[in-house]
Amino acid sequence: MMKCPELHPQALKNIDRLGRFWSFPRKKLADDIRAYLDTFQRDTHALHEQFSLVDASSVKQLADLVHLGTHSKQQQVQINNLDKQLAQQNDCIAELTKCYEDEQIKKNEARTQHIQTQAQNSQLQARQVEDAERIGQLETLVSKQSGELQEKHQNIAQLQEATEQLKSFHDGLKDNFNKIQNLHMTLQEKFSLVQSILVLEAPRNAGLETFNQLLHHEYLNFASREFSLADEAGALIELQAIHKELELIVAFPGIYNRTQVAVAGGFSSGKSQFINSFIHTKDIRLAVGMNPVTVVPSYVICAEQPAIRGYSANRGSLNLGQELYSSLSHEYVESLGFDLRKIMPFITVEVCMEENLFEHLCLIDTPGYNPGGGQAMEIDYNVAQKYAKQASAMIWVIGLDPAGTITQSDLDFIAKTKLTGEYLYILLNKADIKSNEAIENIICQVNFDLSNYGLEAAGISAYSSRQKKTYQSHGQLLEDFLHTHNHKYDALGRIEKNKQRFRPLPTSHRSRFIYSKKTA
Repeated sequence: MMKCPELHPQALKNIDRLGRFWSFPRKKLADDIRAYLDTFQRDTHALHEQFSLVDASSVKQLADLVHLGTHSKQQQVQINNLDKQLAQQNDCIAELTKCYEDEQIKKNEARTQHIQTQAQNSQLQARQVEDAERIGQLETLVSKQSGELQEKHQNIAQLQEATEQLKSFHDGLKDNFNKIQNLHMTLQEKFSLVQSILVLEAPRNAGLETFNQLLHHEYLNFASREFSLADEAGALIELQAIHKELELIVAFPGIYNRTQVAVAGGFSSGKSQFINSFIHTKDIRLAVGMNPVTVVPSYVICAEQPAIRGYSANRGSLNLGQELYSSLSHEYVESLGFDLRKIMPFITVEVCMEENLFEHLCLIDTPGYNPGGGQAMEIDYNVAQKYAKQASAMIWVIGLDPAGTITQSDLDFIAKTKLTGEYLYILLNKADIKSNEAIENIICQVNFDLSNYGLEAAGISAYSSRQKKTYQSHGQLLEDFLHTHNHKYDALGRIEKNKQRFRPLPTSHRSRFIYSKKTA
């Protein structure tokens, strides 16, 4: 009888050992192999038992056949069937044997793979140990370099702080240097301006010199001898006024035969900005600002060639640049330590303007004033009064910010100039900040205040210097007012009229006076 095939006992022990040492995924593989081998062992035992039974039966039947010696056909068939069953059993045993051999092969392969895996694991473990050592070394190096880097960062922060301090100190030095340099340049500029004004020579005019000689010498000698001359003081004042007018004509021929229109009003009312709205020359502008800006009165006339000239007390002149002209504010003048107007009483500004309105006009930009504003404002008030009185007409500017009403001081100022009726125009400036209803109410109030004070105006207009636009008007339009006064002014004719006020002088003196004035 054939012995039942058995698995090698050492194989199962190796499988158990692999299951204990392998990791979780491979332990499952070992358990699966052990289960498969156990199943295979049980199936092999069962097949072996069946084969043993069949083999025993076959042997018994064969022995019976041999013993009986029967050669019947039926028995032969049975024998053949038994042979077939035996062949089938043999095939089954062969198949089981082949399965067993395959399992053995797989087992050997698994064992080989396990051995290779163990070797790889050993290598990996060795590498892990080496990597761990390297990581430890790297961590030590990183820790050391981190400490060095942190120390460097601290040094850099200290250097940056020191750099910022040095930069701040350098900027402070630079600012101080710039301030000192600007102060030096400003002082140099002021010194040059004052020096240039003081060295100016008066323009020479033979007729004016003759008139001056007659006025200050011969007329005074004559008046001291002539007891019958009435109003001697008044005559002297009139002659002195004529002399100043002749000086102005000689020094500034541009205003000769031009009608002078004073532009007056409180400070920050927008007088200079109002004049700027008519100037076409882009490079020249009257200085404007919230604080009092206009200090030295300016004569503004229409001319083809733009120019700015300052005039000394003796009527000598020098060119002024736009930058210097714009800087002549109260602050600038006060920094000089004296009133600049004493050595430079007025400035002339020649610019391009519309000839239809300004061909024969000379606008006088007077200083603004603030009642009760101290000695400086009182001087500005007197200067504005002086130049307004010498004008033939006046535009009184009122700023509509904030209230836009005409004040008692405004009315008093206007009354002193004696310019009223067709020679006075009221301009409500900055009209673009008010509504139409508010503008209409302000115009009515200003008109009422003028009438209540006994003053008349040719017209009242609400105007915006920034927009160069008239919003509302009462009475004569602004352009019509300018057209009315845009005509040649007969300066010599006015002087001749003033001359008629005096009593006839002796022939010898009278002829010499008339000759001197005509020559001038």
